Amino acid sequence: MPMPQPFSGDSMTWLIPIGTVAALGGGLLATWHVARLEETASPEPVAQTGPSGWRRQAAGLAGIAIFMGLMGIFAPPSGGPAAKGEVTFTDVEYADGTVADECDGRTQCTAVVTVRFDEAGAVDDNVWFYALAWQGRGPGGKDNAGPRDPLADVPGVVRVEMHSTGTPGEYRSEHPLPLYGNWKTMLRLHRLPTEMSALPLHFPEDPAITSERGREILVHNGEVVDVKDEKPFLQREQKDDVPDWMYAVGYALVISSWIALILFFGWCYASAASGSQPVGRKTVKEPAPV
Repeated sequence: MPMPQPFSGDSMTWLIPIGTVAALGGGLLATWHVARLEETASPEPVAQTGPSGWRRQAAGLAGIAIFMGLMGIFAPPSGGPAAKGEVTFTDVEYADGTVADECDGRTQCTAVVTVRFDEAGAVDDNVWFYALAWQGRGPGGKDNAGPRDPLADVPGVVRVEMHSTGTPGEYRSEHPLPLYGNWKTMLRLHRLPTEMSALPLHFPEDPAITSERGREILVHNGEVVDVKDEKPFLQREQKDDVPDWMYAVGYALVISSWIALILFFGWCYASAASGSQPVGRKTVKEPAPV
């Protein structure tokens, strides 16, 4: 289910410098790896300590520092803006051809969605702002009769761009969106640097989810909807009673595993380059010529 990345022109002035810094970090790590491989292939042991040894490690340390810095700043997503949007529907059409003002959430129905934000600049500096509907094929993924993605022409997912109507703060979907059955439909908004938010339009009732996240969402014509953090919509199954310390421990374990892996690679390179022998292994000497 590839996602489109409709970056706006304004965001490129921010994305290009950050991408360049990330590429520099990757290049430094690659330089460190190549240098370690060359040392390992050298027939002579290479000193891993002292000024010359530290200079050889500098590229790798700088690359790791860049990556950890970028991840620490830009990886943790934050909630979206405290905005509201008035939603209206046009071109509402049921599968049997019936035209109405809005969808009932049960019968196969699509509509062009227009949203007018209470703040004209609600989507300024956005990395992307588009409509997404997914999981429309129903249980078992067998229903192919619904709307198809306009980009990839596949069932079960619909990704639609949102275009400005010319009125400040008002946007309309380029194609109709499904608002019925198993479809999960929302408007996704990603603002710089880390705001990931959504305006929900339709989510089915899920009785297996006992929290409020599992309740049906069906926006009506003219309803004003809050823009919220998108994580609860993307992860409806997540439990509400999980203590925060468990997340902290989980993230710490993942980070520790990543650091341990990098250190293990460094130890392997250093051991091979310095000519050290594993414990218990004896060096076999060539017999002297007769």
